[in-house]
Amino acid sequence: MTEVDGTLYGTTSGGGTGCPSNRSCGTVYRISTSGEETVLHSFAGGTDGYYAFAPLVNMKGTLYGTTVNGGAACTSSSDGCGTVFSISTTGKETVLHRFNDDDGSSPFAGLTDANGTLYGAASFGGATGRGLIYSMSATGVETVLHTFRHNSTGSMPAAPPIDVKGTLYGTT
Repeated sequence: MTEVDGTLYGTTSGGGTGCPSNRSCGTVYRISTSGEETVLHSFAGGTDGYYAFAPLVNMKGTLYGTTVNGGAACTSSSDGCGTVFSISTTGKETVLHRFNDDDGSSPFAGLTDANGTLYGAASFGGATGRGLIYSMSATGVETVLHTFRHNSTGSMPAAPPIDVKGTLYGTT
């Protein structure tokens, strides 16, 4: 859960409406501290993405998140490589980036905000297919920061990097 001005926001990997092929694509929702829930966005699959697994990140009142599947077609997953999206607290969702294998795939990890830049990990994709760490601007410009090269030195990052005094730390 992520808190913005006393209201809680979260994602679901299933549920929602409007997903093709009887799938359950997931949602973004808000819930008051008294328990009143509102679905802000139901993922539609395809280029919109689906399976929002990780928590949202609040950056200056806008929420950011990832979907593990959907987005662009890719070779590592017949379900798509995943997306990074933004969503307002009133429910206006925008896909900022669609992963394409070369720049990552399956961003299970979610995002970290460090001084107005988003950082994340893609569990697969990159030059070796073993995952990578990336930065993302609030407008969707991605930069690959590190590609994992060998299973012996780490691969498949599944947790977001954390920022400690300007240095990012993470696990594989």
